[in-house]
Amino acid sequence: MITIEFPRNTPTYIGYIEMALGVGLMFGPILGSVFMQVLNSIMYTFFAFGALLTLGLFIVLGGLPQNLNNPAIDEKFEIDGREKEPQKVSFVMFLKY
Repeated sequence: MITIEFPRNTPTYIGYIEMALGVGLMFGPILGSVFMQVLNSIMYTFFAFGALLTLGLFIVLGGLPQNLNNPAIDEKFEIDGREKEPQKVSFVMFLKY
């Protein structure tokens, strides 16, 4: 999705993703141990992290662009001599399949 949405800045945004993964791997166990000490239960720690991940899901879904279509290639094209318009594909459609 990054290469479609940001073709000129792809290395920068892939670097951001790698940085976020590294930070998550560093601070995840620390945050988990803090939750475990505060909540005194593995079950409540599990639910707390589930709530955080669900919140993150809604933030990501709210921030996704509306479509996967590149405006530079949004022209009509020919198939079997007939002119067709490109089909619009949304990110939600992309995630479903």
